[in-house]
Amino acid sequence: MIFKTVKKCRKLLADITVQAEAYVGYFQFDAPDLAEALGGLENKCVLDIGCGLSYPHVIIFQCIGADVVGIDIELLKPNARFRCLMKIAMQHGVRRALRDGVIACVFNPALAQEIKRLMNANKKIPPPDVREGDALNLDFADNSFNLIYSHAVYEHIPDIGRALDEAKRVLAPGGIIRLGIHLYPSLTGGHTGKVGKLGCNVPPWDHLRERTFPPTSYLNELRENDYRKEIESKFDILKWIDCVREQDAELLTEDLERELAAKGYNRKELLTETLVVHARNPV
Repeated sequence: MIFKTVKKCRKLLADITVQAEAYVGYFQFDAPDLAEALGGLENKCVLDIGCGLSYPHVIIFQCIGADVVGIDIELLKPNARFRCLMKIAMQHGVRRALRDGVIACVFNPALAQEIKRLMNANKKIPPPDVREGDALNLDFADNSFNLIYSHAVYEHIPDIGRALDEAKRVLAPGGIIRLGIHLYPSLTGGHTGKVGKLGCNVPPWDHLRERTFPPTSYLNELRENDYRKEIESKFDILKWIDCVREQDAELLTEDLERELAAKGYNRKELLTETLVVHARNPV
């Protein structure tokens, strides 16, 4: 057990540059549009919902001079690592605590430094403001933020309507919400680990078929139209972006496509990994 954990930790550390480039890439993908909608991002109040154990987008927003807060249900706070790890050990076991300890004490500082390098951030930035929090019950006053940013989180929320109501409440009138949602019908939407990789024992789109392999986390299983309907009912849409992975088509054989079409899934839906939306809170 310990050997496997150490092996995973070594791989995690080896991938720091790749992961930093991915996070910065996600941000740079739509940052110009967000900046235009808000008249710039510097000094804006930003809430990162579901910032993750390593809170990379919190670091990114700090690099550009935003006043950013990150929240997540589980956190490794920089100023309370030992307490956080003890809590994880009691709730999830020593193996999980060991892995998260490497993340907190070794991976996170190295990732932050790599992000700063990629963002050309020469000035010193303050310690990240990350807090335990739930998207369904945000512990902030009304109209607290100019921008709400979230990436690959809302697919894990059981009540999307309530989460969007909370986001709308804490977002200032005229503020922007940016959501990147990992869509359930996509190849990796089942969150089963190595799903879809060639030579892997997880059949492509297993989560829409036999469900032999369980997801690694809770999924609400909503589809693109479900998200569109909920978001459009609460915000003024500025832009929808479908992020299609054409490379996944090599695994979508004719027989498999027919099988999934019989279940109501079309080709575009199966190949669209992420739905990104920019929307404005009505004034």
